[in-house]
Amino acid sequence: MKTTTISRGGQPIPAAYASMDPGLRARCHARFPNAPWFAPIPEPAPAPEPSSAPWVLIHDVLAQGTADGLDLRQLAGGVYAVMAAHGLLAGGRA
Repeated sequence: MKTTTISRGGQPIPAAYASMDPGLRARCHARFPNAPWFAPIPEPAPAPEPSSAPWVLIHDVLAQGTADGLDLRQLAGGVYAVMAAHGLLAGGRA
């Protein structure tokens, strides 16, 4: 049986249960509260809002890295990591 990446307590949830109608899932969860397949699927956390300009983010990273005593290569890696984490890079390019 095909499974998805959603898991409850380390058990993978079968794909048929993962795509279940939310109303049916709620009724099944009320009837079988201990069955992990019918537990409500939590909504993913919203992505952080990107700042109005990436320059503000870059400035903050450079200020913190300089205060921590990082060299230029470490600062560049920090800027790249933060920009990638905020979704400001597409395909490895700004």
